[in-house]
Amino acid sequence: MQDIELNTYLRSDLKYALKNAAIGIYVLLFLIILALLSGKAQAKTIYYGKKPQTVRLTASEPTLFKFPLEVKNVLRADKFSVKPASEEDPNYAMLSIEPRFTQGESEVLFLLADGQTVPLKLTVVPKTAAASSSYTFESQEDAEPEKEDDSDSNSSVEVNLLKSMIRGEQVNGYRISSLNRDIPSKGNGEIKLVGLYQGQSLTGFIFKVKNTSYRKNLYIDVRDLTIGSKGMSVLSQIDDSDIAPKGKPDSETFLRVVAKTGSSSSNLIVPMKDVAPPTGSSK
Repeated sequence: MQDIELNTYLRSDLKYALKNAAIGIYVLLFLIILALLSGKAQAKTIYYGKKPQTVRLTASEPTLFKFPLEVKNVLRADKFSVKPASEEDPNYAMLSIEPRFTQGESEVLFLLADGQTVPLKLTVVPKTAAASSSYTFESQEDAEPEKEDDSDSNSSVEVNLLKSMIRGEQVNGYRISSLNRDIPSKGNGEIKLVGLYQGQSLTGFIFKVKNTSYRKNLYIDVRDLTIGSKGMSVLSQIDDSDIAPKGKPDSETFLRVVAKTGSSSSNLIVPMKDVAPPTGSSK
């Protein structure tokens, strides 16, 4: 009888211990999930400067980017969907960024309206990993003085040239020419070479692009632009990729290309296509 009572007591004690252990595991899992959700929801501030800052994005989910000024152009962003956070009331200082791949990293450059550049290393992580759903970007110069870095990479030289071309500034070591040269093109796009920055290793081209169609918009995707053999074009930027029909205020725009010296403007191939203007658009 004592043995039966002892076994019953041990079984009861074991059930109690297992029950407590199960509760502990559930509590631990709940806390882990709560921590992940809190990390995802928390907005973070990133201070940008010359060097790319790492930003974590969740795969297949949009992330909100808030910039101090409107973004004029985005370079090397072909692996991401980039659009205004609100399509009904577009504000290009608030962008929605969504990766087109599931895991890895890619360096992307955002050009602001005043010519500032925001270099970022976008790291895409699985949904199970912690990542913020919103980032606010501020200049390091506004936060604290940035130390001078004498080691200037090729990438920053190219970007600085492009910034100077956008601003219409002089650049040491470059001969600047104003031109009005027709460039062969297909479709309803009329292209003229209007400016040239000639340096020892890089050449900057400034093109004026006009839409000659009275009925349709002209859309240009600079990601597929080429100027000669593969690899000659380094950076490209366009003021407005969606050009209004001829006769309207926004029927022309400027396209800028930084390429290796030896590139010829006559070899420029700009991917263009006619698109119907959006309903209710002034374009």
